[in-house]
Amino acid sequence: MFTRSRFRIAAFLLCIASKTLAGDGSVDPSNGDLDFSVHFNFPPSAAQIDDTKAAIEQLALGICDATDGQMRVRQVRLTQAQEDLDRAALWIHAINGRAGGSFTTDGSDLTTLGRHLNMYDVDLRRADVWLHEWGHHAFGLGEQYDEQRRFGGSCGIGPGFDAGSIDERNHSIMQQSGRIQCVGGGNDGAACLRGADCPSGSCQFVLMSELSVAANHDPLQGSGTCPMGAPITSIALDGNLSTADTVQLFDGTSFATAEATSTFRRDVEAIDDIGNLPAAVISLFGTRTDMAEWQITAAVDGAAIGGSQGVISVVESWTLQFNADGSLASVSEASPSMNVTGLTTGAGDLTVALDFGTIGGTDGLTTGVGITSVSDTHDGTSQCNAADCAQRWNAGTGRFETTQQTLVNGGLSGWDTLVRNYPFTTAPALPAEAPPATCFRAVSFVDDVVGSDQIMMIVDRSGSMSWSSNSGQAEVCLNGLDDDNDGTVDEGDCADSRIEFVRAAGRAFVDLQTSQGIDLGLLEFNEGNTLLRPIDTLNAGNAQDYKDAIDALSPGGDTAIGDAFDASTGEFTRVAEVGRVRTAYLLTDGFNTAGGDPVAAAERLDDIGVRIHAIPAGNDVDREELTDIASGTGGQVYEARNVNALTGIFAELAGSYGGYALALPRTDFVIARDPDRVQETNPELAEQGIKVTENRSFRIPVEKGAKALTAFVSGRNVRMREWGVNIRLTAPDGTTFGPGSPELTVDSHYIYIEVVAPEPGDWTLSAFPARPGGQFATALAFIENPRPALFTDVRPRILPVGTRGTASADISYYVDLDRGDVQIGGLLKGPDGATSIVSFAPGVGGVFQADLSGLFLNGLYELTVTGDAPAGTRVMPGEPIFSGPERAAVRVEPFRRFATMSFLVVDGEDPPCNGRDCDGDGIPDELECRGFDEDVDGDGIPNFRDEDSDNDGIPDAVEGGQDRDQDGRDDACVPGPKLIPDPQGELDFPRVLDTVEKITVLLCRGQTDATLFAAFATLPDDMQRLITRARPDADQEAAIRDILPDLLERLKTLQVLIGDGRAECRIAEELLGPAREEIERIREILAG
Repeated sequence: MFTRSRFRIAAFLLCIASKTLAGDGSVDPSNGDLDFSVHFNFPPSAAQIDDTKAAIEQLALGICDATDGQMRVRQVRLTQAQEDLDRAALWIHAINGRAGGSFTTDGSDLTTLGRHLNMYDVDLRRADVWLHEWGHHAFGLGEQYDEQRRFGGSCGIGPGFDAGSIDERNHSIMQQSGRIQCVGGGNDGAACLRGADCPSGSCQFVLMSELSVAANHDPLQGSGTCPMGAPITSIALDGNLSTADTVQLFDGTSFATAEATSTFRRDVEAIDDIGNLPAAVISLFGTRTDMAEWQITAAVDGAAIGGSQGVISVVESWTLQFNADGSLASVSEASPSMNVTGLTTGAGDLTVALDFGTIGGTDGLTTGVGITSVSDTHDGTSQCNAADCAQRWNAGTGRFETTQQTLVNGGLSGWDTLVRNYPFTTAPALPAEAPPATCFRAVSFVDDVVGSDQIMMIVDRSGSMSWSSNSGQAEVCLNGLDDDNDGTVDEGDCADSRIEFVRAAGRAFVDLQTSQGIDLGLLEFNEGNTLLRPIDTLNAGNAQDYKDAIDALSPGGDTAIGDAFDASTGEFTRVAEVGRVRTAYLLTDGFNTAGGDPVAAAERLDDIGVRIHAIPAGNDVDREELTDIASGTGGQVYEARNVNALTGIFAELAGSYGGYALALPRTDFVIARDPDRVQETNPELAEQGIKVTENRSFRIPVEKGAKALTAFVSGRNVRMREWGVNIRLTAPDGTTFGPGSPELTVDSHYIYIEVVAPEPGDWTLSAFPARPGGQFATALAFIENPRPALFTDVRPRILPVGTRGTASADISYYVDLDRGDVQIGGLLKGPDGATSIVSFAPGVGGVFQADLSGLFLNGLYELTVTGDAPAGTRVMPGEPIFSGPERAAVRVEPFRRFATMSFLVVDGEDPPCNGRDCDGDGIPDELECRGFDEDVDGDGIPNFRDEDSDNDGIPDAVEGGQDRDQDGRDDACVPGPKLIPDPQGELDFPRVLDTVEKITVLLCRGQTDATLFAAFATLPDDMQRLITRARPDADQEAAIRDILPDLLERLKTLQVLIGDGRAECRIAEELLGPAREEIERIREILAG
């Protein structure tokens, strides 16, 4: 009865509904099946969805062909909800741009949250583009095409296969030597997407379906030397100047006026004497100033010479005269040249000669009746400063020859990289030309593009939720019980129960989601479960009904997480057709103690697309199991080291959902009217590095375009009736929101302000104490704006000591941002509360990564990542082999975001304790269960860290140091219920049953009887005394132990309800009906 399953949970669940079988992507190594999702960053039309599916079908064929049938696409989920952004392998944008993005070389992008590549509307029908990008994202392959100036820089990469060596077995999807096109028929050679595009022919990948192998990979590479840079010294112009152009005066006031008063502009990237490319861009403007006269003006951007960005600086100008036959007659300077001085790069001044052609000749600039068309040639050699320049450059060909694939994957071919990343595959000597027959398998699609976000709260009301929220204070406030067995009921030195903070967390989530258009349901469970409210639209008219149902939750009974998971499946299935997102928030304060296997049930939820986030509270939880389940379903862990942190955590969950994101991470603080006194009376604050202040302020940067700003503060006092905080939110223009403002919402456990369409700029959240004593609180803020996004993940999520983990971060503003323009930083909080800085840097594929090593303390680590996009941030350039503008036309507004991720370290040292009482139960560590096994209940948590060492459902703070059954052993260290002696011998079963019957009658009549209620309060102890007096033998005692825990839990649950004034006839009959049967059964066992 008291055996804990490996998945040890007492949980509070929020489940948010949709229909997919895959979260972030997955690969089944047993058969190579691939599942992943594709996200539309816009509402797609039916035609766009159909084209996307057709492209994915072709992508699936290409993947299977490229891997010789060893990997096949099984299922693809199509999404459009903001909540699914971080799960998608590919983002599709409804704007013009070039496909691309960053990638990691180990293939982990497929299974890492936030990792994706960008596709644009022009790519919807380009299955070859999909296949190329898949090679980066899932296979970890680098480029194999020729790009002598990589992203316009001074270093380049070479092709994997040179012209003449390419055929249907010798090529690579990473070189893009071919495309998908019609083969045969009237449209032979034309681009295609479907077979219908190729009448009398077929739609096939041509020179675009294989990976390089060791035998043909990158035969021509760098020769081991890197060329030295040389500065620009000359520019020659050639072309026709139209005699039909307007005669006008050149205006060099700005670049705009210069263009308006000229008929051509040539931009020349000038290399300086240390090889920088470009040191400056020299803009040459041509203006017709008379019938046979032209002015050529040279200018640079002020930023290149120490001035301001975008401000024109005219360097030199020349006047050119032309003969009647169009030949050059004269130049105002015999040897035209210009000097560019004061370069920002720190290089020497540039002296550049200009060649406009031979006087009297037509070898340079000429005039004529045609249109104006001018070209330029110039010298200068840029300096490639990459560490691997010598590996790239081939002195014999005078080109960069080594592929990116060779550079980033240690010289491995495409196939060898695939085998390294997916060991279940086997590389061929040479790829098979035709796809295997098994490749022609239809893809299963899950359409989650349209629908609502359906949320179901599954709330565990098990008995442990009635415990004190502070393990050092066994007495629970205002529950009508003597929790610490000191003879006094509800004394002042008490703490609120855990369920109070669970209720507050649920209310906060409902409040913050009321206006978001979600559907919401409510299911409660202990060893059974009840659907209190089916999933339906949450709105202002019914939000209070949900909160009332949450507040009515009453602790009692065991915890059957697996059964609750399974019960939720039916409701998810019922609403699946109208939903698109399904997520679960699991809050746990203990262990699974009843029902089916939660692990298997969680896998069943994963099978229908439920994403599980886990929130372990307290120290008596299985963090390893929770971390494994969360990461396996695309979720993460949010740890509440104390249950009083739950309200803030659920506010963060609401503030990180959909189009919301953190603009101020959860921050604990303490304020007081008399800070010194509070600091003195709470010495643990100094040990934790917390300074009490009279008030506290927080800066919240808000970007242009934000739809809403929410500033939230929750309480963490052990007695929340003593909590009181006022908050004020100040806009950049000085406007304030606070007490009396309609934007303010106040609850007994939290307070928040929501401002619609906030002014961009720095806002300030200020908090002030409203009551005497210390006010323990948590602040956070979040912004609604779907454009900025910051994602982070950690792999692996469970990290054995001595191994290395990797954190990744992705930042975007509708599309990915240029890695050189943004800043990513991290702060790591360990299980001991200590923090350290985590440094992120772009890896070889451009992904921001940070090394996580040298960690030795067991427990959950929380990583908080900060992403800053300052003014001038650009979107990431796409791949030059594709059509479209180099950078998508997206104006990036400066913004800041925060993202969090937790991971678990195991097999190390336990964190040090504050003081001599690790679990805070009031029992010194050296005395806790001394003489017993160090882990009495075998749950993996040592007794001195375990709030319930013997797993009998009674906190050690309550039963520690007692020996109620007089067996010579501390009650806190003996599993199972304790049989209490009855020295007076006055109790009997008829009296106990009579008390039970009278209590039922009183409650059903709505009457009270203080004497009878007092007698009922002793029934749990009375039953144990009756059993002890009967002197049961071993078999009888074993049989009774199978019944007694449930009986005692029912009696205690009703005591709590009576004390709260919430007991009623229905509840009394539901609890005391089975209790009477259990008492009679125990009586029969003892009589036998």
